[in-house]
Amino acid sequence: LKLIDTYRSINDEGMVEKYNLTTRSYVQLPYINIIRKQKGLKRMTGIELALYIFKNGIDNDIIGLTEQGVINIMKKKLEKFNEEAKLRDMYYKRDLNRAANESEKQEIYEKGKIEGKIEGKAEGRIEGELKNTINFIEARYGIKDEEWISSLNEKQLKAIKKIIFKEDDYEKFKQRIDEINE
Repeated sequence: LKLIDTYRSINDEGMVEKYNLTTRSYVQLPYINIIRKQKGLKRMTGIELALYIFKNGIDNDIIGLTEQGVINIMKKKLEKFNEEAKLRDMYYKRDLNRAANESEKQEIYEKGKIEGKIEGKAEGRIEGELKNTINFIEARYGIKDEEWISSLNEKQLKAIKKIIFKEDDYEKFKQRIDEINE
């Protein structure tokens, strides 16, 4: 595992480009926590400490390290930040905006969740009524005609309960229901 991997431009023979001021360094931030576990804070180099602070922030263990130059620089920056009202205000406004944005997202999520439940209940009610109607007709006539019942509109479905006991013949019952229009 490598915390920092640095690259420079080279030619086909492997020679580093002359007067090249460009180097690329890739930092694998998750590795810094592994390095801390292996070395401990006191044995970490300055760059490792800076990366650790960048990844995890300043905690009590970091503040206790006074012999490291990086830590002193970070402490000074933190003190300067705390002294400058303008910087603090900018930070708090950014933090408030972030919190408001998260709150708005949560509110939209909750609203969508409630609407989804309402729609689901309505669909479930309709499905339940269709099953009850199918069972009701099957109990009365001994015929399970799911396809026909599913094709009926709301007015026809309501009429079933009124007409079902008036007709003894299933075909006549079905014909009367089919004659009902919206």
